[in-house]
Amino acid sequence: MIPFFFAIQHFLIVLAFFNKFGRAIFVFLSLSIFTYIYIVKPDAYDIFVYVDSVSYPFIFEPVFGFLLWSLSLVFEENRVVIFFVQAILALLFVFLCLKVNKNNFWMALALVLFSVSFTLSVNNILRQGFSSVLLILFVFSLIERKGWLATFLFFLAAGFHLSSIAFGAVSLVIFLSYIFFRGRRALFRPVSPGFVLVLILIIAGASFSFLGILLNLGFYSVYDGMVFSQNRVPLYLKVAPIFLIFAISEFFLVRKAVSERLELIRVLRAFFIIFTCFLALDWRFDEIGSRILFFYFYLELAFQLLCLNERRFKPMLISSLGAAFALNAWNVLGG
Repeated sequence: MIPFFFAIQHFLIVLAFFNKFGRAIFVFLSLSIFTYIYIVKPDAYDIFVYVDSVSYPFIFEPVFGFLLWSLSLVFEENRVVIFFVQAILALLFVFLCLKVNKNNFWMALALVLFSVSFTLSVNNILRQGFSSVLLILFVFSLIERKGWLATFLFFLAAGFHLSSIAFGAVSLVIFLSYIFFRGRRALFRPVSPGFVLVLILIIAGASFSFLGILLNLGFYSVYDGMVFSQNRVPLYLKVAPIFLIFAISEFFLVRKAVSERLELIRVLRAFFIIFTCFLALDWRFDEIGSRILFFYFYLELAFQLLCLNERRFKPMLISSLGAAFALNAWNVLGG
């Protein structure tokens, strides 16, 4: 029943296209559905592990461990500690709404609360949730040329989950490449979208080959074959519909003038989904690809918020409707 309401909320976004009254109805219904879901939903998957781990918090990365330890000094019940961790993470997500115009805040809040990234993070993988939200803020700080803030956010994200080092480094390389080719001080004139796509394909292909070499040398061997040993859904079945949604939403932005923020998010989004498609070609990379796909959902949320901010409603609609069929979100909500 809960997954049904989750899906319905995404279809209700059509109401927002009519007028301000339609937007108000969409926001009201979204907040009502959200309240219902989070009152009746059970705990699931990793939440049980996190509840048990409150008693020995420093098995995790230092910042997350310190957060657990600090809250455990105030609250005696382990589940209450995790509740406040979830609440802090949820507030961090809400902070993303401040990146849009204040007139769009409530609409942005509805998008955030029912995003795949919010659902998976707050209800399951807390550490990765903290680090990924911080990385999105890191990317925004890079775009805004706030170097010191970006540096702080990068290291803070690593304090929640070490994988953020790799995601942050890749995002930084892509950002610098973007500045080189398309920035105001670029050495060359602005390049075509086709050239950007070819460049992404080359980088993704090279990264795929490099990752294969690392796997053959014994790195990441813990993930090798996990899709079979734990009966998980193959990566190609996960990434195929997501890539289709990506392609359709991008179609509505072809030859459209957009801000630098949205353009860079589109480039990052394109890289990570194309790279995941490369990984889906080899079953050994299924688990690694699934983790990369998780970060992609955060870029998808940033994409939706910026499309809302720039009144690019068609790609925002396609992206949001696609999230209605996120089976991993259904599983987490349904317990």
